[in-house]
Amino acid sequence: MRYIIRHVEPRRIASADYQRRMNAESARRPDWEQRTPLVDVRETDDHYLLQAELPGTAEEAIEVKVEDALLTITAPADGQTHDTQPGRKDSNGHTFLMHERSSRPFGRSFALPKDVNRDAITAEYRNGVLTLRLEKTAESRPRTIPINE
Repeated sequence: MRYIIRHVEPRRIASADYQRRMNAESARRPDWEQRTPLVDVRETDDHYLLQAELPGTAEEAIEVKVEDALLTITAPADGQTHDTQPGRKDSNGHTFLMHERSSRPFGRSFALPKDVNRDAITAEYRNGVLTLRLEKTAESRPRTIPINE
């Protein structure tokens, strides 16, 4: 099985030491603290369909960007403090007895295959799921060749 659309890390220029420290920090954090949207990618004859789970994210906060052959989905944090200690007050002055939910910024990038028409990508957000339809170029779609007699 070949991967048509593959996940790539966001473009960053960082020292090897910085990368080692960040990897070590990520390994210490539980999975639920890391905000990487889960995605499904399907292929049909004429398009790819990418669906990303983004529950609780406001539609206007989601940004989908194509730069060269890289498709990136991002959303900023909602500005909440992520202090999860009991007794902390929220923005309305209410006291937290328990605070497990939080909003963290996220991002996910994908290398696009050459057969995607970058001008014909559409997005829809419904019930916490972002659906991107990536149309293939006309040249890459299967077609029937008639046989002349």
